[in-house]
Amino acid sequence: MFYDIIFGRLTTVDRELTARCIPIMNRADPELIMYVQYYIDQQCDAERGETYKLAKQFGQQFTDNCREVVGQPPLYKDITFPTAPHTEVTEKGDIVYKEVVCENVRKLEAYVEEMASGDTIVVPTNIQKIQEDVLKLWNIVKTQPEISKEQKNRIKALYEGVVRSLHKRPESRTRHGAPRSRRSSSQFLRPQISNVASVTADKVPLLHLKRKVGTNWEYSSNLTGVYLDILHEIATYGTTFKDKNALLTGVGKGSIGVEILKGLLSGGAHVVITTSRYSRPTVAYYQGIFQRFSSKGSASALTVVPFNQGSKQDVEALVDYIYSTLSLDLDYILPLAAVPENGREIDGLDDKSELAHRIMLVNLLRLLGVVKNKKASRHFVTRPTQVILPLSPNHGLFGNDGLYSESKISLETLFNPWNSESWGEYLCLAGAVIGWTRGTGLMEATNTVAHELEGHGVPTFSAKEMAFNILGLMHPLLFSITQVEPIWADLNGGMDRLPDLADITTRIRTDLAKKSELRRSIARDNAADFKIINGVQAERVLQTVSVMPRANFQFSFPPLEPAESLENLSQLRGMIDLEKVVVVTGFAEVGPWGSSRTRWEMEARGEFTIEGCIEMAWMMGYIKHFDGRLKDGSLYVGWVDAKSGEPVDDKDDVRGRYEKDILNHAGVRLIEPELFRGYDPKKKVFNQEIELLHEPFEVSQVEAGKFKHEHGDKCDIWAGDGDQWFVKFKKGARVFVPKAFKFSRLVAGQIPTGWDAGRYGIPADIITQVCDALLSGKLAGGFGEEGLYEFVNMEAISNAAMELAMGH
Repeated sequence: MFYDIIFGRLTTVDRELTARCIPIMNRADPELIMYVQYYIDQQCDAERGETYKLAKQFGQQFTDNCREVVGQPPLYKDITFPTAPHTEVTEKGDIVYKEVVCENVRKLEAYVEEMASGDTIVVPTNIQKIQEDVLKLWNIVKTQPEISKEQKNRIKALYEGVVRSLHKRPESRTRHGAPRSRRSSSQFLRPQISNVASVTADKVPLLHLKRKVGTNWEYSSNLTGVYLDILHEIATYGTTFKDKNALLTGVGKGSIGVEILKGLLSGGAHVVITTSRYSRPTVAYYQGIFQRFSSKGSASALTVVPFNQGSKQDVEALVDYIYSTLSLDLDYILPLAAVPENGREIDGLDDKSELAHRIMLVNLLRLLGVVKNKKASRHFVTRPTQVILPLSPNHGLFGNDGLYSESKISLETLFNPWNSESWGEYLCLAGAVIGWTRGTGLMEATNTVAHELEGHGVPTFSAKEMAFNILGLMHPLLFSITQVEPIWADLNGGMDRLPDLADITTRIRTDLAKKSELRRSIARDNAADFKIINGVQAERVLQTVSVMPRANFQFSFPPLEPAESLENLSQLRGMIDLEKVVVVTGFAEVGPWGSSRTRWEMEARGEFTIEGCIEMAWMMGYIKHFDGRLKDGSLYVGWVDAKSGEPVDDKDDVRGRYEKDILNHAGVRLIEPELFRGYDPKKKVFNQEIELLHEPFEVSQVEAGKFKHEHGDKCDIWAGDGDQWFVKFKKGARVFVPKAFKFSRLVAGQIPTGWDAGRYGIPADIITQVCDALLSGKLAGGFGEEGLYEFVNMEAISNAAMELAMGH
């Protein structure tokens, strides 16, 4: 940020800049403040220009803010702009979807007020059914003998009036209720009262809570008011998850789980996440999230675990790893993993449907059961775990989704045994009916429909907004309430009350397709007319040409200081022994990430540029430069594949074909035995001395003498027929027998696999005589072999080169 201000890329302190500062403030400590203060005082001179003046002003303000939060618990606070869906059909007929900033909702406080305002969905009244019910009631009244004739006439008049009123359209009335009043409670700490719209009994907020009354879930205005106040408090002041432990599944890119993960890390929680695709890119992705959103010191931590939720063995191993290896007790469980089953009706259920049902229902319940057993075996009865159950309003509304609806509906039955079964004191439940969330793996295909759907009164949510809603359920106050009774959080925005949802979405898709095809046809006709009128060449001028960047290696010679810069050194003439002066003539690097150029790319950007990819591919022997005729006889100058000799395009082929192998075989990584003459840390060999009694074996006369010289009277040798000699060890003779065991250190910094000093011009006879460490040190030093051997002692060469190489 400092250099963005210095170079003029940042000119104002806006909300985006503030959002970047919050994670840094969560990690602020006295050492950081001291460093920043020193830098803005000593290195940032306001007289050097306006940008330096702005940087100094912003730096001082940032330092003051950091001082205020030092010693305070880390906070989750999201100040980014809420977004809304926007779908448009371009003039060429392309359907373009994008997220845009909400016009009337500029921050999360306004978002909470919008959610508290109540829905605008008009549920149609079944007039015929009401008339039939009233008629049945009138028929019952008529048959009652104890009712007088006069009373029957009155009831009949009322009945006829009700029937007439049913034919009229009811007018919606808005009741302006007074602000709700809540009794004080000594058990729960109430959040600060906010300016959220008042919750009235006749208008249900878009986000609301329900409590169980008998066998039914009924809307609770009191719980809803508490929940909305909590959301407003988090949006305004933030909340902390310090010293909390959470298990989170279903944390793929763009998912709700990723946004929840960011919030938990910002708040200082230790989060264990699972992934079914445990690989280097996956771990690097989560590492980037942790580096950006983690909190100070050891307040927050992230553990990534490979996990197959369809496996009973994995479920048990995961919980055992958390409680035994990590020694954690879970405060939250958010089992958000889901498997889409698009396109499957009841006649198309297959093994994937069964696997999805097992993941989203059977093993989810099994996971909770294993956690309960761990807590019971350790007698953790005063620290229950809050489970956020991912429910869905999709009870078959969309159709063609296999067993997805059945899995989600079945989760709703888990609330019933909470009071009657033994696990209730170890687990507390909060069901979250997750609404239409844009951009997730399940709903990404329906993004284009979201814009028009909101016109029907149903709000859709971004992943960040839904994560904000769910994190509100994990507030300490609601956590405490769920220990007393389960709660049902309706976060779907009224989608379940929208009639004919499937028909509406189908109609929106059809209209978009028709509009797109119409504009595409118009664009084709206009293009044809333009081509006929102005010619083909004129049309080419208007066509978009995508230009792919090519590699552009630049090896500029470093600027040399003028001779006058050495005049000060003349004062030392005669005062020092030049033979003891260390002279650095240059520097270079051969290390785990190749050269200093490629290492810097990984450290600064986390990925290779095209130039870096080419250099690493050449260094590791995947490609080579070619100048001549190819197999087909054509002339070619450029890169070719080292094995096949086929041409390789630097802008397309190098990254796509070799980058994965480069990343797997470079950097600090698992030890590769082929680089260390077969050394395998999983089978580290040692020799053990033992005594043995062995039968005679045949050797040459010379070898027999050597055995006798070493073992003396513990060894007999004798001559056989011809040139045969035999050796027999007596009891007490010592021999060395190899043994192997698994070593604990499996990772090391190794030069890239395939690195060869011959590519740098080192002669083959030198390569065969010295080790790779000396060769890499020799290249890093930049000496020619003649000069190296002529002026420097060989012992010094060996030690210095080895130190230099191992230092990298």
